[in-house]
Amino acid sequence: MEEKYYLETRPRQNGIYFIHRFDCPFLPRVGKRICLGTFAAPEQAAMAGTKYIKNTCGCLFCMKDQHVTKVDIQEGVPAEKPVFIKTGAIRVTWENACVCGVN
Repeated sequence: MEEKYYLETRPRQNGIYFIHRFDCPFLPRVGKRICLGTFAAPEQAAMAGTKYIKNTCGCLFCMKDQHVTKVDIQEGVPAEKPVFIKTGAIRVTWENACVCGVN
């Protein structure tokens, strides 16, 4: 099933811009996101997102089935391929919890 995806226009603390599905509760409001279009798979949306910003990553909440290594997130290095994250890939700290909740 095809779904609509958006890219944040404001980076997180580590310089990564998140990609969200249309139904994500952490989707930024209008004016703080770019519509990437409708795609059948999140990987396709991520490839479209890298056309705007190289340092993109799938949202922890709405794209949690995808994966990424801890090294990519911690170093904040732009990945050659789109980067997705799992719950285990982010260290559990109060700072990270605050960043995830602020949007």
